[in-house]
Amino acid sequence: MWERLSAVAEPSRIGPGDTARTATLTAAYPVGVSKSPTPRPEPVANNAFERMSLPATRFLAKQPPAAPVIVVLVLVLVGGFIGPWGAIPLGLVVLFLLWMLALSWPRLTGPERLMRLAVVALVLALTVTKVFPR
Repeated sequence: MWERLSAVAEPSRIGPGDTARTATLTAAYPVGVSKSPTPRPEPVANNAFERMSLPATRFLAKQPPAAPVIVVLVLVLVGGFIGPWGAIPLGLVVLFLLWMLALSWPRLTGPERLMRLAVVALVLALTVTKVFPR
């Protein structure tokens, strides 16, 4: 199952610039497993809303997986610290979360829907608090 290379066992498989250490490290993968990460599947549209969202979802699919999370986190932090004007970045986060919820709604189970609605409600409450502070 696991393919292992060493300089002693198979010297013909080691290139001229390879050392025994790099040959052992690069060969410590299961046979048939790619060493590079596989790209995420291309988004597919099933209805008009998904077709309208396709350019944006394609753009998001090309980004690193952590990028949307980091952007949302930064917007929430900025929105939380800049006073009443913080409602603008928080509102953008609410809109993004609602858009993602609408796209994923048909594929979610009941508890997943409730958890995502709770997150949207929490950020929405923070946004309303920023707009109408006491």
